[in-house]
Amino acid sequence: MIAYFCFSQHRHGDLVNGKGHRMKDQAKTKQELLEENAFLKQKNKELEQSESERKRVGEPLRESEEKYRYKLHSPVLSDIDAINI
Repeated sequence: MIAYFCFSQHRHGDLVNGKGHRMKDQAKTKQELLEENAFLKQKNKELEQSESERKRVGEPLRESEEKYRYKLHSPVLSDIDAINI
């Protein structure tokens, strides 16, 4: 994903991004910004992996909950179903 940033000069001389937020660290060097960008990309990747793992684990859990909820709320349970709950 490529992000484009638009900056403008604020009336007080501060740099402002396209959403109107002030840039906090105007004195960062290009190398520092590149390092910060790499760090943030890594954190985003970790968050995406964590979210994928949560979804992967969550689906079978939801299916299991639905199965047992159905069995518990079913008007008639067989003896076998009651034992397997």
